[in-house]
Amino acid sequence: MNVYKLANAIRSRIRHSDWQYLVPIAAGIVFRISQYLANRSLWLDEVYLADNILHRSYLELLQPLDDNQGAPILFLFLERLVVDLVGTSEYALRLVPLISGIVSVFLFFVVARAFLNGGALMFALVLFAVSDPLIYYASEVKQYSTDVAVALAIYAIAMRVRDKGLSPGNLLALATVGVGAVWLSDPALFVLAAVGSELVLSFWWRRDTRSVLLLVGAEVGWMVSFAGNYFVRLGNLGSNPVLQDYWKDYFAPFPPFSRADFRWYAFSVADAMRFLFQDVTGLLLGLVLVMLVFGWLQAGSKKIFLSLLAPLLFALMASSLHYYPFYQRFLLFTLPALIVLMALGIEFLWQALSSQTARIVGVLLIGLVLLPPTWSALVALTKPRAHEDIRPVIEYVLKHRAADDGLYVYYSAQRPLEYYLRQLGVNLRYVTGISSRDDWINYLQDLDQLRNKRRVWVLFSHVVKSEGVDEEKLFVQYLNHIGRRLDSFHREGASVYLYDFE
Repeated sequence: MNVYKLANAIRSRIRHSDWQYLVPIAAGIVFRISQYLANRSLWLDEVYLADNILHRSYLELLQPLDDNQGAPILFLFLERLVVDLVGTSEYALRLVPLISGIVSVFLFFVVARAFLNGGALMFALVLFAVSDPLIYYASEVKQYSTDVAVALAIYAIAMRVRDKGLSPGNLLALATVGVGAVWLSDPALFVLAAVGSELVLSFWWRRDTRSVLLLVGAEVGWMVSFAGNYFVRLGNLGSNPVLQDYWKDYFAPFPPFSRADFRWYAFSVADAMRFLFQDVTGLLLGLVLVMLVFGWLQAGSKKIFLSLLAPLLFALMASSLHYYPFYQRFLLFTLPALIVLMALGIEFLWQALSSQTARIVGVLLIGLVLLPPTWSALVALTKPRAHEDIRPVIEYVLKHRAADDGLYVYYSAQRPLEYYLRQLGVNLRYVTGISSRDDWINYLQDLDQLRNKRRVWVLFSHVVKSEGVDEEKLFVQYLNHIGRRLDSFHREGASVYLYDFE
């Protein structure tokens, strides 16, 4: 088949009315690739996981990870495979999340089209394309972008089963996707539980007992697969005391008794919405919640509310059992369903608004929701988002340091420094500062060891800011008191200062 015949074949598979949707699809891909190509430095959490990927064999990746890290086994295997094939660069380490992000754009179109049409579908596609967390996590060495892709793959096959019936091919696809998904994405279980329940109810309402029994059989296979995953990895991860303590504020109090417990639910839901929908606050946050409520009503009328909303509720339930943090990036997998719910809410409101004036107001409100993330995505094309861009700071030190210069490293910057020194093949002596978040006076006493030294570089990254105190500013204020600043260099989330303390 020549190129022209192939193009015609592809064109024939796309409905004529679907061509307009290629614009947000293409934009979503461009935004994700642009962020990836920026090749920002790995930040501390990425360094922790990257060290496990780079320095372990496939079998060793089955064991509990160092630095209290956790990631699905198939995700780790894919990361290790890319490293073996391509190399150890940031580009290689972020290739799996990028591919997941790009695949998610196409899968979201397939899924959203099963629920939406017209303006509501366009709204959903645009919001998915420009979503800041979806763009950002498509270039982070973490599994959250893959969580989204897996959730959408489950939705896609489930919607096909719902619409086309449970043929042998559809049953095999559903069973296979479910069995593999729990090894590739931890929250996949929540999505499987939701769509599995919805499908069983759907065929039960149709009085299709055979399909119900076949679905239950497939779901038993999912649970057996999940049990194996729990035995190999999740059990150890869930009992990790460090992680339990670290995430304790993000485990839901259940049952809620006190005002503080109820405030936890209100705050956590609002915090999740602000993260997922890019810092919406005040009136906009209220508008988002209203759209979600109306979307839930619209989904209920179409008997699809369970698969869209239940994954979030299952995550909350797992949080109450101390198995899953109900927090920001851990909830990214719910964003596609929430976007669909918002679009259904818009569809509901649009049908309810009869006057032209009311519809103009509705369009303006939709614009208020879309404008901030769209503007942010466009700005990021020329200024991609960075987190802790320590690599150029380290390179600056290596380029400008004298042979006898000292290097003092803020405690949270040590691991990224070690990582990049290994990547650059450089041996460099340095002193690591203490961690004393409960008594800041100890920091000043630790910095006193620099007195009477001629030239010392002081490196910062992953700086703690708590109780109104920015530790970098605290350090720098004291360093200015005991020494004379000769130079400084700054990047997003990382910086270095050169002082003479003689």
